[in-house]
Amino acid sequence: MDRLDIRLLGQLARGFTTFGPRTEVKGAYRRIAKNLGVDEDTIRKRVERLRTTGLFRGWRLIVNPRVLGVEIFAVWMTVGPALTVDAAIRKIKLLPGVVRIVQVVGDELGVLLLCKNEEVFKKRLELISELVDARNVTTYFNQPPKIGIEITKTDWEVINRLRVDPDVRYNQLAMELRLSGRTVKRRVTRLIDGEAIFFIPDINVKLLEGAVCIDLLVNYTSGSYKREVDTNIFSRFQDYIWRAGFGGPEQGHFEFIVPGVSVAQEIVAWVRGLQGVRAVRLAFVYDWMVFSAEAIDEIIRAKVNHSTG
Repeated sequence: MDRLDIRLLGQLARGFTTFGPRTEVKGAYRRIAKNLGVDEDTIRKRVERLRTTGLFRGWRLIVNPRVLGVEIFAVWMTVGPALTVDAAIRKIKLLPGVVRIVQVVGDELGVLLLCKNEEVFKKRLELISELVDARNVTTYFNQPPKIGIEITKTDWEVINRLRVDPDVRYNQLAMELRLSGRTVKRRVTRLIDGEAIFFIPDINVKLLEGAVCIDLLVNYTSGSYKREVDTNIFSRFQDYIWRAGFGGPEQGHFEFIVPGVSVAQEIVAWVRGLQGVRAVRLAFVYDWMVFSAEAIDEIIRAKVNHSTG
């Protein structure tokens, strides 16, 4: 990978609202080409090459937890010495609500969970700690954006279908749901604009060559610094940012794809020097595993069956 590939991956991640099961992909390529200062054909060829190599595996649909009536929590931990990381992953992934496990270099893991509330999360955290003898545990509550729309039965039917295949085309989706193509396009656009759903690229980080993926957790001295610090980090390192803006009121969570260790060290040193930053934790990501939580599927099916409109 070269610098343009890295910047392209960031643009794909931040420009998901114009991708996914949409017909105006050409418009998205044009926008990304303009942002990166290259021609549209170059972007198209680069994306296809990333697909061919298996690095870019397509798209995943993320449903805003607020829509589902649940909350999202994250745990970072060191696995106890009596257990291998692989064995810990096998145990953790069987727990209810686990949607993502991040494996980093060393014996550290990150776990993303969907829970009804903080009380449920604390019980799951206790169970995880017992299962893998967790050490150096760090937790945070992830605040998703507020929803700007009301979700109807038809919306839920669209969401349910997109969960199965985020790459399905409008005409196919319209035919299956017995709707017009225009209606489907309008519904999907409305869900995206209302921040009820998100399309994100599915990247196989194991296949990164000439680049590394890093995970950065920033703790603030006060929640009043969050907006300023997050904005400064994004502005300074936007060419490398894969995902940004996660974290709770007093934390920021960022994922970067960088060309080497020296850039990762530069990011950490610069962030630590920002006013309002209390601590910075950096991890080199080896792999991330995404799971389709049964709980999410059950909630969506219930919404399809009982919603109106």
